[in-house]
Amino acid sequence: MGGLVCIMSNKGSLCGILFLVALGISPFPIHAIQNLTIDTNVVTISTPTVSDFDTGYVEQLAANTLTVESDINWKLTLKGTTASWSCTGAGCWGVKPRADVLWRPSGGGAYTSLSATEATLATGGTTSPPGTVDVVVDYRIKVAWESDAEGTYDYDFITYLLSPL
Repeated sequence: MGGLVCIMSNKGSLCGILFLVALGISPFPIHAIQNLTIDTNVVTISTPTVSDFDTGYVEQLAANTLTVESDINWKLTLKGTTASWSCTGAGCWGVKPRADVLWRPSGGGAYTSLSATEATLATGGTTSPPGTVDVVVDYRIKVAWESDAEGTYDYDFITYLLSPL
């Protein structure tokens, strides 16, 4: 809609074409809400005892809590970053493989060896408003008299919060 509009004053006049535009709110995106909070970036595993070596592993229950906030379906995954652990100290020898790290959601069930590909730790559905879900993780580290010499061992892995398509 438009028309000619003139404004007159004692200093002269100004004429122009006025166009009326209907105003409204144009479409705007509202993005999904997803947030991952990790209680600690470093999980400290207890120093293995003689009994742990005899059993073949040291276990750290409820070692990590991952808090997911999401208003869409989600998947929490993890994977290893390298093929083997790093070790510092005079006694280090041999290679401690990535598969010596095992994990599971806390509360029981079978452990899964950490691998180079993403493995699903937990999944969740849509909540509105977005709620939070705590995913508690247990870790088991394989130890062996024959292959694990004295030293300080480190291993890095990555946790992802994904929205499956």
